[in-house]
Amino acid sequence: MRFKFIIIFLGISNLIFSQIRYDKSTWILKGNATSLFDIFTFPSVQLSLEKFITPRYSLSTEAGYQLYDFRHTDTAFMSPKGFKVNFEFRYYFSRQFRTGLSGKLPRPYSGLRPFYRQYQYNANIPYKTNLNSEYWSDDNFGVKNRSFGLYGILGFQQSISHKIVFDFHAGLVIIYRIIKNTDLQYNKESGHILGGTDLIQFSEKVNLEESSGLWGSLLFGIRIGYKL
Repeated sequence: MRFKFIIIFLGISNLIFSQIRYDKSTWILKGNATSLFDIFTFPSVQLSLEKFITPRYSLSTEAGYQLYDFRHTDTAFMSPKGFKVNFEFRYYFSRQFRTGLSGKLPRPYSGLRPFYRQYQYNANIPYKTNLNSEYWSDDNFGVKNRSFGLYGILGFQQSISHKIVFDFHAGLVIIYRIIKNTDLQYNKESGHILGGTDLIQFSEKVNLEESSGLWGSLLFGIRIGYKL
């Protein structure tokens, strides 16, 4: 009787463990969904590859290239184009789960992500030559932007299925921007007045050389990944 019980117990155990799929993937290929609609820098098709060094630590690299542009101006001085690249070091607060059952739980993480991006585009601003002038001019010009900095991020990664993962993150970023303008008629040193309210002027100044320097910003992003 005892022997039969042991045989039945082992049979049930084997059946249970056969239903659990062990996940030994250490590589994840991801597509960046939010980069496709990035209106703050430029939209890009962006892919990343994450490698787990240990169950808690991972390294990844990501690159993107601009294929289209949301900005439209009456005069184009340069063809819009750009690329982005970053590297990321992550620490997961929970260990990498090995089974398909526990692997579906969210895995919170923190990370550091140094980055570099370079792009060029066309922009325009309204201005007048002096305060007493009644006429506003519309100045179209070219912009070249080189930026680098560091993201500090928090997020979570969750398995949707045995192979598909969802990755959401948010954080803060420190950016150093180098802006160069071409064919710009507006000249602040000559007393030209930038049009619009303070808020509009702020958004227009972002495209000017005078906005070069250290900036801070917020970040959020969504990636969809596939375990290799």
